[in-house]
Amino acid sequence: MLTSGFHHRGEVHLPIWSQQLYAPYWRIRVEGRDKSKRRKSYREVEKIKLQLVESGHCPELVNAICKYLANYRKTSASEVQKLLANPNPQLSLFCPKCYLT
Repeated sequence: MLTSGFHHRGEVHLPIWSQQLYAPYWRIRVEGRDKSKRRKSYREVEKIKLQLVESGHCPELVNAICKYLANYRKTSASEVQKLLANPNPQLSLFCPKCYLT
């Protein structure tokens, strides 16, 4: 899966459709104390999340990816891996493009 040797940090490969979330979460982490810039980035994230869910992606997976991008912790990475590996069709509609790309 990863060839860089940083498996202990919990890095995972995210689906292609989630790449539009990288930049806003990076700005949130970098801005630190500037609350107005962070709020602007959070509003951008909310718009992107709404667009992803409306386009048919699993809401639980979108939220897990956002949680992972917010802090890059191993626990949130394991949650994303669990949802990618074993989707639960009882909680939401199954969308094959969410898990194959």
